[in-house]
Amino acid sequence: MEKTPDADRTVVYSKLRFTDGSALGVAELTADTKAEGEHVIGNNIHIGLIYEDPAEQRTAFDKLARHGKVLEDLENRFWGAAYGAVRDKYGVIWETNCYLPQGDGEESGETGALA
Repeated sequence: MEKTPDADRTVVYSKLRFTDGSALGVAELTADTKAEGEHVIGNNIHIGLIYEDPAEQRTAFDKLARHGKVLEDLENRFWGAAYGAVRDKYGVIWETNCYLPQGDGEESGETGALA
């Protein structure tokens, strides 16, 4: 396998967990984001926010989207989370995740968090 140039200096994804259970995730600029234009300070990383309450996630997502651009709508995703991505008015990319309860007791298979 070929070595990627400067791979030893690259952070693909990092997560910092806090004692209250919340977490902050950071990812580097991806190829699809680069395709939207040159990177500037602010869009060269993604900041991930992880929520336990879908209502809190929705409130934060809507505030970040105000005067910004929704990159991915906030929707339930196949990996069991409500997820959305926004570029705020300053160019910073924010990704929000809220892992949804998974269980056997639901007939429809839908969690209903964002339905």
